[in-house]
Amino acid sequence: MKATIVFAKVSEGATIPSKREEDAGLDIYACVDERNPNGWQIQPHTTELIPTGLIYACDKKWALVARERGSTGVVSLKIGAGVCDSGFRNEVFIALYNGLDKPIVIAQIYDKVNDAPEAVYYPASKAIAQFLVVPIPKVTIVEQSPDFVRAISSDRGLGQLGSSGK
Repeated sequence: MKATIVFAKVSEGATIPSKREEDAGLDIYACVDERNPNGWQIQPHTTELIPTGLIYACDKKWALVARERGSTGVVSLKIGAGVCDSGFRNEVFIALYNGLDKPIVIAQIYDKVNDAPEAVYYPASKAIAQFLVVPIPKVTIVEQSPDFVRAISSDRGLGQLGSSGK
């Protein structure tokens, strides 16, 4: 299967995603531009929408799903949302949550991740997320009664959280 994703920069500070053939995802970068030339600061235990400076288009057979990268997980940057539908044509923002007790600063002036006592400094040249390109099946939705749905065979049945014993 091959997917073509078309990206365009809507800001001079944007970086077109990159991907090696062996990588699962496309690397996505924060856009540092005229909106915030000093970069982006994410306060402790908060979520910020970080601009990418990009718009995209892809066939309706595909969606982009934002996921953490290993390097962001190490500094407790988590993705707060992330399904990008094929029909979306506005700028993509990445919802980043800071799980630390100190700010995380994303800026162009840094050349490596620096975990200092007062903040974590994260270079804008380092990807903040990755997009997985996910196939979207055609789906038929059928409405039935609750009794009809409960009668459909399942190993789990009505078990809730923790009921699988795993």
